[in-house]
Amino acid sequence: MAAGIFNKLKKLVQVVGKGISWMNDKVVKSIMPITNALLSSLGPAGSMVAKGIRVELSAIDALFGPNEKQSK
Repeated sequence: MAAGIFNKLKKLVQVVGKGISWMNDKVVKSIMPITNALLSSLGPAGSMVAKGIRVELSAIDALFGPNEKQSK
């Protein structure tokens, strides 16, 4: 019974990971040039926020991998 619960939990994490990876690739990375320009106008605080966003994007790529083509 415990194996079934862990299997379902693993599948849930995989689905959520694919969604996060898709959002990272399609949405966040596409608006980053605009975001960087806006944040750089805020001075040192803005550059710290931009660096944090870049670290987060790298962490998402490391955890969930790049968004691979899904066969349907």
